[in-house]
Amino acid sequence: MPAYPWLFEIKSELGEKDVEVVVPDVFRKGIKGRIVATQEALKIVAYLQSLKQTPLPGGKTPMEFLYKKEEKASSSKWK
Repeated sequence: MPAYPWLFEIKSELGEKDVEVVVPDVFRKGIKGRIVATQEALKIVAYLQSLKQTPLPGGKTPMEFLYKKEEKASSSKWK
């Protein structure tokens, strides 16, 4: 089970708007259902993603995986 268990629910089936949290079997500790993030958990994630990254010491650039890549407009010869 993820840390902060009050931010997650155990469900036997996923609903249409449910977001499943994939947890390796080693850490499930007997949980049989699917682990689903609550609305509070989703709001916390949205808030954290909205925060601006402060410059790193020494002018280093942040690791690439921390930010979404902007999709470049594809210029295709075939239309």
